[in-house]
Amino acid sequence: GRQVALAIENARMHKFMLEQQKFEQQLEAARIIQESFLPQKAPTDRFNRFRVAGKSIAASSIGGDFYDYIEIDESTLGLVMGDVAGKGIPAALFMARLVSDFRFQTQIEHDPAQILSKINNLLVERTRRGMFVTLQYLLLDTLAGQVKSASAGHLPMIRIIARTGRCEMLNGESSAPLGILQNMQFTCQAIQLEPGDILVCFTDGIIEAKDKKGKLYTLERLKKLLSSTRDTPEAVVEHVIADVNEFARGAAQHDDLTVTALQWVNR
Repeated sequence: GRQVALAIENARMHKFMLEQQKFEQQLEAARIIQESFLPQKAPTDRFNRFRVAGKSIAASSIGGDFYDYIEIDESTLGLVMGDVAGKGIPAALFMARLVSDFRFQTQIEHDPAQILSKINNLLVERTRRGMFVTLQYLLLDTLAGQVKSASAGHLPMIRIIARTGRCEMLNGESSAPLGILQNMQFTCQAIQLEPGDILVCFTDGIIEAKDKKGKLYTLERLKKLLSSTRDTPEAVVEHVIADVNEFARGAAQHDDLTVTALQWVNR
């Protein structure tokens, strides 16, 4: 009887391990598919009027953070960043559909506030599990250096002023996240950049990263870090990610890390 019981238990364990392996393979496949929705390379301008860079590192194999570049025309570049509530497969699927919807809306509407309003209503109509997303959308006029932006519950941007190296928070008017209330109104903020200025966008995983003692990275530390650099957008992004990882060394990553940097060069 004991031998039979042991054989049955071994068979159960073997079946469990096979199912676990299959699940991990499916997660890896989902991660690869999700990464395909993120930009594979940054857009470039043949006149070198702007530079842009971004990076997203999921806390688990798949996450809810995303960013995307949208080339509207030769002189207009869009940059969107979002943070879907939750993690795992539901957040990844929500994100994939949202990126597709957002790209479609930018082809028929150019006002950031109106785009957020339409996307919000779409999400409210079809969301069934209470999921929502914070989102920020920037639209850069590469000829004039003017940025139009709208935010839905997202963190403010940080502007690195090339002339002085000083950083400033751009606390434009923000509303609730997308997908909560029908017919929400959003406002559009206009920002005039000077040559060399960089706009840095990020998700809360950056400033809420924790070290082994549970101490937060904080917004103040990020501002101090950015004040010490006048590098390219690529270097800014790598510098931020490296500093967060150094701060949290030895502690588990509990949230996705996403940061983008957009520079107007004006040449």
